[in-house]
Amino acid sequence: MPTFRRTTHLELSARRPREQGFTLLEVLIAITITGLIGVGTYQLFNSTMRTQAVMEEKGEKLERMQRAMAFISRDMQQLVPRPVRNGYGDQEFALTNRNSLYLLELTRLGWRNPMLAPRSELQRVIYELVDGKLYRSYYPVLDRAQETELRSQELLDEVEEVTLQFLDEKNQWHDDWPLERMFGEDSDEHYKALPKAVRIEIVHQTFGTVYRIYDTVGYYRTPTTQVPGGNTGGENQDGDDSGGIEAVPQEGGEDEESQGGFF
Repeated sequence: MPTFRRTTHLELSARRPREQGFTLLEVLIAITITGLIGVGTYQLFNSTMRTQAVMEEKGEKLERMQRAMAFISRDMQQLVPRPVRNGYGDQEFALTNRNSLYLLELTRLGWRNPMLAPRSELQRVIYELVDGKLYRSYYPVLDRAQETELRSQELLDEVEEVTLQFLDEKNQWHDDWPLERMFGEDSDEHYKALPKAVRIEIVHQTFGTVYRIYDTVGYYRTPTTQVPGGNTGGENQDGDDSGGIEAVPQEGGEDEESQGGFF
């Protein structure tokens, strides 16, 4: 007859494999590694966000720069030899930077009039630099009264300096226009004189020095500016005596409507 042996609890416990857990040192090492991975991930994410923010800021500044240069280009390319009268009735040059209050004053064409308002398509434009900001302003009329309001818009900020130069008929650059020899003439035609080209240099805090050279399509020669090739006064290039005045006709006449209701 078979005999049965009763297995005690101690014997069963001895036969089972011993269950082992993590030691305190292993737990600390795991926590340290997890923390290092978290810190690295946060730094990478933070660096990515900062880079994105810097790129967006640079992109906005570049967009403002391009927009400002587009305004300047349209104005320079549509210059016309049209002097104006200020609020006191005095005549002002078609293009000048000799006004101590402003950087540049000019008359341009191509001021669009989609609503057919009773006004000219010519526009008197003024550029000025105030506290590092470049403004473009204009009058709603050419020959204005004292109460005529000047309308302004900020084109560009972070501007350190704006330099202008003007190319005369002898291909020499000058810092001021009109030239000194144009003053004191009996004829009013010198008010219409335009340079052959205008060089505009902008020193920006982010982009450094940016410059453009614009040839004036409406280059206007008068008896007070020597005609290229050595001719002077009352004879133009074709040799006929027509008072020495020659205006190169403008091309086009309309530019694109500006953004933000500026025009």
